[in-house]
Amino acid sequence: MERKREIQGKEFIQDVRSDMSREDLMKKYKLSSVGFQSVLRKLVKARLLSKDEVRGRGWSYKAASSEDELRKYSRTEVKFPLVVCPADNPQEKGFVRDISPRGLSVEGVNASVGESKKLRVRSNELADSGTFEFQVKCKWIEENESDDEKIAGFEITSISTGAFKELEKIRER
Repeated sequence: MERKREIQGKEFIQDVRSDMSREDLMKKYKLSSVGFQSVLRKLVKARLLSKDEVRGRGWSYKAASSEDELRKYSRTEVKFPLVVCPADNPQEKGFVRDISPRGLSVEGVNASVGESKKLRVRSNELADSGTFEFQVKCKWIEENESDDEKIAGFEITSISTGAFKELEKIRER
């Protein structure tokens, strides 16, 4: 059984209050997006950080507990072909349909609900982005009846600062 990592709350709080970015905090403490929210939620619950401090930084500290909550995050439709594949199977190509701060939907990549994968997004001149990888978990699957393609919704569970910046470039296009 994997032992949970312990984070020194006092140091984490000092880093938050020193205006360290979300991405830098996640990198320093080796946290996924979900882990980052978990730490914030625990610190707010323990009243070591205030809700206003967290919200003032534009961060959410509540984990999404249902698909409806996940959909509250704004989605950005990708209006150009953006190729994605499982990192361990580059021949299996799909296309990113939309991206949110918490995940993405992909057409053409095989997955099962609950399955974790490492995805690779290929560089794209239109988005001025490089190739990058990140860890995801499949949250839903939908059949596209018109062409028998499956569309899968993935939650991002772990992403590096560099990959997050590349993802943001795409969302801004």
